[in-house]
Parts: sequence; C-alpha cells; structure tokens
Amino acid sequence: MLSLWKMSLPLLWALALVFSTGTKAWSLSPSEVTANAPAPEVLTALPRAKVGAPYIDGLKQAANFKDYRVECQLFTTSGNAWKSFGSADLSYKQTDLLRAEIKSSDYRNGSVVVKQADGTVRGRGGGLLRALTMNLEPNARSIRLPTGYSLASSDFLSLLSAVRNSITRGASASATNSSVNLKLFSQPVLVLLIENGATKEVSEAVFLHHSTRVPVGWGTYKDGRPSALVFFQGLTENQGLSEDLFHL
Repeated sequence: MLSLWKMSLPLLWALALVFSTGTKAWSLSPSEVTANAPAPEVLTALPRAKVGAPYIDGLKQAANFKDYRVECQLFTTSGNAWKSFGSADLSYKQTDLLRAEIKSSDYRNGSVVVKQADGTVRGRGGGLLRALTMNLEPNARSIRLPTGYSLASSDFLSLLSAVRNSITRGASASATNSSVNLKLFSQPVLVLLIENGATKEVSEAVFLHHSTRVPVGWGTYKDGRPSALVFFQGLTENQGLSEDLFHL
C-alpha cells in the first residue's frame, strides 16, 4: 500500500478537500441512516403526481435567497449499510458565489473551496496544508462528490437546475401531493422523485421542507439502488454575507 508520506503534496491536499470524518454536531449517525433510510420501492409506492420543469422552477424560486448558510452531511452506501463520507459548512451568495468549509477532527479540518465572483474556483488545504492555495477546475475530480455533483456546484439553485436539465433531456419527475412522514426527518417532507426515462429506475430523490419547499435532504441512486444521501440542516438565510467570504 502506498504510504501517505510518499504521496505528492497536491494529491494529499486534493483528498483533504473532499474527505472528512464529520463532527459530533450531527445528530444522525450511520446506523440511524442505515436503519431508517427509505428504500426506493418505499418512495415509489408513495402517492405522487407527475411534474415538469415549471414545478422545478417553483422550487428554485423558493430557494432563491440573497444568501444563506447551511450545514451539510454526506452519507454513502457500503454494502447494505450507510457510512459517513464527511460534513461541511456551506455558504452561498447571489449570484453564484459559494464557500464550503470542511469539518474534520484531523489535519483536513478547515479545508476550503470557494467559487469567486469572477467564476474562478479556488481551494485551500486544512491543518498543515493551510498555506497551500490553488485554482481548481469546476469539475475537478478532487471536488467531485459521490452524488455525482461537484462541490463547487452544490448550492440549491445549481442542484435544482441540474434536475431541471435532466427532465428536459427525458427524465421523468413526480412529487407527492402532500407531505409524508419519514423516520429520517424530524418534520414531514414532500418527496420529489426523478426517474430514468428509459429504465424507469429512480435516479434522485429530493426531500423538501413541508412548508418552505427548500431541500432538507438529497439522495442519488445508481442502477436504481441508493448511492449517496445528503442532509441539509441549520439553514439561515438572507443574513447579508460579505463578498469577502467568497475569496481566497
């Protein structure tokens, strides 16, 4: 096995941007997610109505904050169990400014990715790599998440735009007519399902707050089976975040 000490510094730093161990601030544990994550057949059995691009546009309008901060935790599947992939504090400001700060208990703590006003994506390492800052390609592998999305495009509007694009390319979308109770969430949620137009398999599930319709969870699937699950918690919006926050 290749020793970490023999790996190049840029590679170590790139890994630090995406992988973290999470923190005690999160109430959901991998065992809780494993026990309570709804299977695709449970979601597809929910009463739903077909929706299209206008529905997604409505969700984008609901999430169209001047700025916001939200805590994110990502889980991925390992066999029949879920495991924690990492956590981050994510900040967003119109138009298209983003900052993600990785939380970890080791040297990776404090790694940062920002999307600046000029569209440049910049990254800074954490811990001993804090002095290392560099430009990144928006779709660089080092910031590609297990969801399939880039960390630099993980704000609500970008994610919903990607869903809208998939619908225009032939994916099928449906949403529950009313909120439902799922054990993973403390409050009822609306469920938006995206299915492959050809195979009819679930590709994404978006869990929306029952009154604001802002995402509180986001699941992605491979071959119809769960692959990754993100939770959004502690949302604070329209706080007047400074543009200085989105510069490295």
